[in-house]
Amino acid sequence: MSPVGRRHRFGWFRPLAPLAVCLVVVALLVAIRPDPAADFRRSFSDVGIDQTGSLRAFDVTVIEVARAAEVPRSGEPFVSEQALVIVTVEAAVRTSRTFFGGVALITADDHEYEPRPEFSQAEPKSTEPGFSVLGRYVFEVPPDRLDGARLLVDPDGAEFDVYDAAVRVDLGLDAATPVTPQSGPLPDSRQWVTS
Repeated sequence: MSPVGRRHRFGWFRPLAPLAVCLVVVALLVAIRPDPAADFRRSFSDVGIDQTGSLRAFDVTVIEVARAAEVPRSGEPFVSEQALVIVTVEAAVRTSRTFFGGVALITADDHEYEPRPEFSQAEPKSTEPGFSVLGRYVFEVPPDRLDGARLLVDPDGAEFDVYDAAVRVDLGLDAATPVTPQSGPLPDSRQWVTS
């Protein structure tokens, strides 16, 4: 076949060439982009109970951790065959209004547990700069996953700025952590002016 015939036979491809190049570029970008489920933080502040972790807008301290078999509440107590972990948190907000929605219990094998919604009145509420807040989170976790569990405090739940810092608090728990009876319903969160 002559060169003229070959050019004519593939002439239909010439208008589609830019589209083909764009498709190849998109395929390459998809192949090399990072996994959106991965955590690309710059840093974690790893602390223990009664130690303060600092984030951009606030400082946070876990002041108490308890394991319970049931948690009293108005009406029937919340009872579980799993371990109920009550974490008392204090936060001092420094620079901008803070929402405490990015809190989870992370196990050593990377399972993530959200706070039980039944106890949201006890959780820290959004707080303005110059104020501190005290609240409690209740997590329901299989007892065999308590060893090495940490509280993750993320300033925004990693929804907006995944290149930020987060605080991880070693809760000092294991399957042998004793169950502490709870004397009454969890108090509502409270706020005060930071001194």
